[in-house]
Amino acid sequence: MKEQQQILFLGENGFPVGFAAIQRQLLMAKGLAENGYNVTVVSAKGNHTKEVDVPKEGVYQGIRYVYMSDSIHRPDSFITRNFKKITGKLKELNYIYQVHKTGTLTACIVSKRDLGLLTLYWFWLKILNIPLLLNYCELNSSIETRTGFINKIHDTIFEWVVPRICTQVLPISTYLDQTLKRTYPAVNTLKVPILSDFDRFNKSVIRDEVIRILYCGSPLYNSVIQFVLEAIDLVDVNKKKVEFIFVLGGKRSLFPIIEQRLRESRYAGHIKLLKNIPDTEIPKIYASSTALLIPLRPTIQDKARFPHKIGEAMASGCAIITTNYGEIKEFDFEDGQTALIANQYDIKQFAEKIQFAINHTDKMNKIGQAGYQLAQKKFRPSIYGVQIMNFLNIEEKSKVSLQFDKVNP
Repeated sequence: MKEQQQILFLGENGFPVGFAAIQRQLLMAKGLAENGYNVTVVSAKGNHTKEVDVPKEGVYQGIRYVYMSDSIHRPDSFITRNFKKITGKLKELNYIYQVHKTGTLTACIVSKRDLGLLTLYWFWLKILNIPLLLNYCELNSSIETRTGFINKIHDTIFEWVVPRICTQVLPISTYLDQTLKRTYPAVNTLKVPILSDFDRFNKSVIRDEVIRILYCGSPLYNSVIQFVLEAIDLVDVNKKKVEFIFVLGGKRSLFPIIEQRLRESRYAGHIKLLKNIPDTEIPKIYASSTALLIPLRPTIQDKARFPHKIGEAMASGCAIITTNYGEIKEFDFEDGQTALIANQYDIKQFAEKIQFAINHTDKMNKIGQAGYQLAQKKFRPSIYGVQIMNFLNIEEKSKVSLQFDKVNP
């Protein structure tokens, strides 16, 4: 009996605990597992705080994972940390080799936008003749928080190298797909958008009389938070029980400025700030919220990305309030039907959408349910598991054909 084909996920550390990057790994892995692959997520090193307690090897939601370090936790010592980083990477390369020796390793999917790491994987997988796929979710050079000369040099080289050394690139957006093909027309791409976790989120949770308007993000994006707060200041809560919930994750040093701005808001008494909450709390917050605020800006960064939070909200039946940019234009989002969509990144227009959500909660519930149905059609992991599988099968057939041609010219 033929052994089950294997796919390894590499690059990101921390599985199964983490936010968007880890959750995307999980959903891609589940989509592939549902289509017959044996998937393992490999973490080269531990990066968790002492509060996190999971085995360093196990199975999570049907997906096997393993750490190459002797602990899932980040060492306090600088010397120990870097020693484990190097040894963990060497063990990871050996792990790839050992799986390859079984004859079942079909491909490796890398989920890190790091030039040195990608080059290392490319070199090793080239020797082993294993396809390298890049899970590509952001355009580094467009990220406003990536400043400095070294970052600019790195990002320029990385974006030139990616389409030339990866067997296949899995861009999350049309803009990334088009950018790759402009850089190197021969690149093989398969667009894999946001994926919704219908197992994790419960769309049937009944909401109470409190109207909760949710914003999730990082305090690094101060300008977006400022935009949302200015829009909130323009609405009228009409004596209703309304809460504006800000779920923010990041360094403690980033919060004082945000907290000051929240206190200055017209609706400071209606605002609740949740800082660095456990990932396990997120589904409950979505399920009890009327809407998620996620304005997309008319920037290259927001054209290139497709926020994971949109998939989370849709899976929970929570309506999204957004703007008509980026991937919102590429899928079947319809204002007033599957989402609330402001035509422009404009404070007044965005405020009008928030006002509608406050005034028409019954309609918002229907929009949330329609969004859930749209996600079922467009963002189910198994859909893209099939597409990735089909690509890999084509690659295998191409190799066989090439070998046959060499024997029979």
